[in-house]
Amino acid sequence: MTPVPVVIDADAETDDAIAILLAAIHPGLDLLGVSTASEEEAATVRGMVAQGGVDVDVHAGTSWLLSTLAESSAPVALVTTGPLTNLAAALAADRSLTGSVARLVVLGGTHREPGVTPYADRNVWSDPRAAAAVLAAPFRDVLLVTADATAAADRKSTRLNS
Repeated sequence: MTPVPVVIDADAETDDAIAILLAAIHPGLDLLGVSTASEEEAATVRGMVAQGGVDVDVHAGTSWLLSTLAESSAPVALVTTGPLTNLAAALAADRSLTGSVARLVVLGGTHREPGVTPYADRNVWSDPRAAAAVLAAPFRDVLLVTADATAAADRKSTRLNS
């Protein structure tokens, strides 16, 4: 089975670092690299993943993201684990990038547990215009994973033999 090419667009938070580390070691994934919105975030992400013993290419800004998507030999799974600012900027620069993405996976929104608001987690709340632009773009397959997926499950439902 050919590994799925993956690009992660992240911010410099712990949950992002964990996602990057897991993608880097997963045998079914080919992590092409990570993009961030700023060089400061890129440096922080590099440091966090290095502590996990993994060497991952981390790049700031939209240029790397645009060129990697355009140059990939197969459509890429694009996973966003932070605010959608960077991806929205890439879309503004080149709307055709959606054709290079087989699946867009967005960590955003909430379902059971309130985020910053009852429906917006920090990723959406911090840049709602970027979230709207990305979610309105013509990606062929979009999976929205709410922030609840990274939160602790309802304690009552996870207790065994209580």
